[in-house]
Amino acid sequence: MALEAVVDGGTNALRVCWAGSGEILAVWSAEEFDMKDDDILVPPLDLKLVMLAHWPPDQEEDKSFLVACTTGHVEEVQRRLLLPQDPNITNEEGRYALHLASENGHPLVVQMLLEAGALHDPTAQDQEDVATPLHLAAYYGHPQVVNLLVAGGAFHDQAMTDTGVTPLLLAAQNGHLEVVRSLLEFRAVPDTATKQDCHYPLHLASQNGHLDVVNLLLQAGASCDKAATDDGWTSLHLAAQNGHLEVVKLLLEARALPDTKTADTGQTPLHLAAQHSHLEVLRTLLEAGASCDPQATHGVTPLILAARHGHTDVVRSLLDKGADPATSPTDGQSPLLLAAESGHLEVVRLLLEAGSRDQKEMDRSTALHLAALKGHTEVVEVLQDGAKRAKRGHP
Repeated sequence: MALEAVVDGGTNALRVCWAGSGEILAVWSAEEFDMKDDDILVPPLDLKLVMLAHWPPDQEEDKSFLVACTTGHVEEVQRRLLLPQDPNITNEEGRYALHLASENGHPLVVQMLLEAGALHDPTAQDQEDVATPLHLAAYYGHPQVVNLLVAGGAFHDQAMTDTGVTPLLLAAQNGHLEVVRSLLEFRAVPDTATKQDCHYPLHLASQNGHLDVVNLLLQAGASCDKAATDDGWTSLHLAAQNGHLEVVKLLLEARALPDTKTADTGQTPLHLAAQHSHLEVLRTLLEAGASCDPQATHGVTPLILAARHGHTDVVRSLLDKGADPATSPTDGQSPLLLAAESGHLEVVRLLLEAGSRDQKEMDRSTALHLAALKGHTEVVEVLQDGAKRAKRGHP
């Protein structure tokens, strides 16, 4: 609060401002501005008291205040707020002081700003889809700030306007366990999805291998089989693709379906584990009952993907589980042909030992022709030897 004292006298009007404590802060002449702070006013005076909400704006002082909020300079923030400083000023990018303090993890500054009347859910000016202070605190992993903001009135499930991203999703994505825990305790909904691609907090935690966060979300009731609308991927697909074995195990324990196919390519988690050579993930999926020969779009199987990329151990594991070595997708690219063309010698041997035979499929060359064309001499020799043994009736 500030008080303004006006002395009768037309152009010689004087103003005096006091802080809420009663201390005299300034005395000046409205015309000459040359009076000192300790000048004495001699009665009689005609006083006019004016209630001012905040200290008058000052570009340099406001900038200094925002820097103090960014860096966590508690004393400077407190000094300015006692004037009182408007807590809802913004920087050139339209970010409020509370944004800056929350992003950088300064709980004392956040508390002072909230007590001074800072808006708890502001968005940057002139922008449609920007983060609130709670989004920033969740993204950067500041649990104390998250607790202060929600306790101060911030909506725990606030979604960005265009994307639908919530604080819980950001915390789960980045593996901030304590922030996730706090938001769930504040009753954040674990299965709230983004608008455009329908990704859930569990999707992003699984994709990034945040085991403890995955466990916490599952305990809070998150569904392990919800699929993203744009591609149909589930949490198990994402964990398998990225080789997060412990997350895969946890999802399977939560009854995730191992043979769910994506909407875009028809791949199962096993396809993704095979393609990226995540051997232990692949074995875990097979042990959990995943089919060893599921067909994706155009008939592509995990064995075909593993053979194409030369993942010898994956090929061996799939063959041991009964994968068909002679399987061929609609384009005629059998596992043997793909392995031979790419020069994957050991894969070629495994496939031949499993009963695969080199033959021309559709309008393509044989595996032998392609290996010779690519200069894979050892593969050529193995294929020729395999052809001879096949003619003699040997396996």
